[in-house]
Parts: sequence; C-alpha cells; structure tokens
Amino acid sequence: MNFRGLNYYSANCSTQLAIAIALFATAISLSGCAINGASMNPLGKFLPSKNKPEMTADTPTYKVIFQGKPGGQPKVFTGHLTEPITVQQALEESGATKKYRNMLIDLARRTPQSSEILRLPITYQPGEGHVLEQQNYSILPGDEILIRRGSKGPIDAMLRSIGGANGKR
Repeated sequence: MNFRGLNYYSANCSTQLAIAIALFATAISLSGCAINGASMNPLGKFLPSKNKPEMTADTPTYKVIFQGKPGGQPKVFTGHLTEPITVQQALEESGATKKYRNMLIDLARRTPQSSEILRLPITYQPGEGHVLEQQNYSILPGDEILIRRGSKGPIDAMLRSIGGANGKR
C-alpha cells in the first residue's frame, strides 16, 4: 500500500468533515433563532403591524352602502381609516364579500376642487372573489362604496327575460 495515497484520502476526508461541521453549526445557530422566536426577516420592521392603530373622535371614515330591493332601506357600514386600505379590503371588512357572491360596485368620491361627486365603476370578479386590480383604488376619507346585488348567472338572466319564477319583470 502506498502511504502517500492514504495521506491524500485522509486529508480529503478531514476537509469534508470540516465543511460538514461548519454547515451543521450554521444550521444549529439559525434554528436556535427560530426556536427563541427571534425573527431572521430583515424586512420585518417594514411589514405592516398586526396591531391596528387606535380610533379617535376625528378618525376619518368611509361608508359601504348595501342597496337592497328597490324601495327598501339601504344598509350602511361605516369604516374607520386608521390605516390606508383599498376597495377590496373595505369590501372584506364590511362583510360584502361574504354576503354577496356577485356585486355591482360603484365608488362615489367628492373632488377636492368642488363638491362634484365622481362615480367610479368597479368590476367585481365573482369567480376570483375580488375586484379587478386596476380598479382596486385606495379609499379616501368620505368615500362611499355603493353595492348592488349582481345577477345570479346566465340561468337567472334567461328566466328574467321570459318572466319565469325568478324573473319578475
């Protein structure tokens, strides 16, 4: 047997052993942080907090108005703008996404220059369960989201057109 070849293999094994020990020590140190509850996420301080800011008397508000049957009283949900939210978040907070599977939505917003009210139509995708991303506007103080029940589908539209059980004209 050649001792020179044996030294090569033993030196190679010691290098591999040193690498394995270093990797093991790194894995143990990282798992220790996770076990102790410390966050390894460097962006953690920039992520939104799960604690909502407190509301005060002058916290700005928005409204979600559920327009029921013609001649019926609308139901109003008043939300508080303690942090920036979008139309989709307002719909979820008001319970509209659970109440209606399909909705016709308009955002009514007063212009800052005049008292004119802009009506922005918003497309809700019932299959996806959210509004179109291009129309997921930020909610401003005083905004009103107007919700009407959307059609129940093509069968409902067909029955309505012929005046069937669901389709009173």
